[in-house]
Amino acid sequence: MRNFLRYFTLTVAFAALFSCSKEDMQQSDVQESVQVRFAVQVPGEATKAIGKGVLANNLDFAVYRSEAYTAPDGTIYPAGEFLKGMSDPSNATVTPKGNGEWEVVLTLVKNLKYDVVFWAYANNAPYTFNKAQAKIVVDNYTGAANDDARDAFYKCCPGYMATDEPVDVDLTRPFAQINWGADDYSYITDLGISMTSKISASVTVPNTLNVLDGTVGGEAVINFDLAPIPFDSGDANDKVLVNYKGVDYTWVSMNYILAGADNTLSNLRAMFNYNGYDLNVDITNIPYRRNFKTNILGSLFTESSKFEVVIVPGFDGEIPKEFNN
Repeated sequence: MRNFLRYFTLTVAFAALFSCSKEDMQQSDVQESVQVRFAVQVPGEATKAIGKGVLANNLDFAVYRSEAYTAPDGTIYPAGEFLKGMSDPSNATVTPKGNGEWEVVLTLVKNLKYDVVFWAYANNAPYTFNKAQAKIVVDNYTGAANDDARDAFYKCCPGYMATDEPVDVDLTRPFAQINWGADDYSYITDLGISMTSKISASVTVPNTLNVLDGTVGGEAVINFDLAPIPFDSGDANDKVLVNYKGVDYTWVSMNYILAGADNTLSNLRAMFNYNGYDLNVDITNIPYRRNFKTNILGSLFTESSKFEVVIVPGFDGEIPKEFNN
C-alpha cells in the first residue's frame, strides 16, 4: 500500500509538471499583436522648386516578412514573403494630415521583424504597385511630357520590429528629375510665341523598382508627346530657376526617369516646338541618379554652343559638369 501511494504521488506530480510545461509552451507560442503608428511624409524639399511634389496625394503600403519564420507546427515561412492580410487597407488606418503627411496605423505581431513599404503617388499616375512581386512598375513613358503627376515617393523600412513606439518615415523619389533651363527664353516670349517641349533618349531606361532592395531593372523607351513647358502660368516666379552663377534660367522641360542609386549616363534629346519650328538639342553622357535633379542649363534659342549640367540634391551634395556641344 505504501509503495502504491508513493507511485500514485509521483504520477500526480509528474502529470502536474507536464501540464504546467504544456501550458507554458502554449503561452510562449501566443503571438501578441500591437498597433504601430507611422508618421509618413513627403520631404519638405519637394515643395521648394520645380517639381513641387504636391500632387502625390495618395498613399499605399505593403508589409513583407523580413526574416524566415518557423511556426510551432514546423512550417517555414520565407523572408520577403508578402503578407497580404497585414497589407489589407481594411485592416489599417491611413489618415491624411495635409501637406504631404499621413498617419498610418497597422496591426502587426509584436517583436517580429517586417519590411514595411510606403508609396505616395498622384491621381492617374502611370505606375503599378505590384505588392505580391514587391515591385513598382512604370506603365509607360508616353503621354504628355512635363507632367508633374509623374512625381512619386517611396520608402522601405527594412527589418522593422513591431513595438508600440511610433515611427517617422521620410519618403524620397525613386526617380531622377531631368530639367532643361534656358537663359534666353525671353526671346521667345517677347515675340508672343507659345512653346511645347519633350525629351527622348537614345537608350532604354529602367521601368521596374524592387521596393525591398531598391534595385531597378527592365527596359523601356521614352516616347513623350510635346506639351506646354512646365509651370508657365504667367507668373515669373513660376518660370525662373533659382539664380545659378548670377544667371536666371527659365524651365523649358521637366521630366522623371526611374533611376538607380548610382550615377547613370544617357544620351538625351530635348525637342522644342514654337511657331511651327522644331529645335532638337542633343547632349551625350548626361548623368542622372535617383532622388537627384539633373539640370541642363544654357542658351537654347539664340546659341547652343555651351551647356552646364548640374546634379542637384534631393537632398545630398552636388555634382556640376560642363558640356560643350
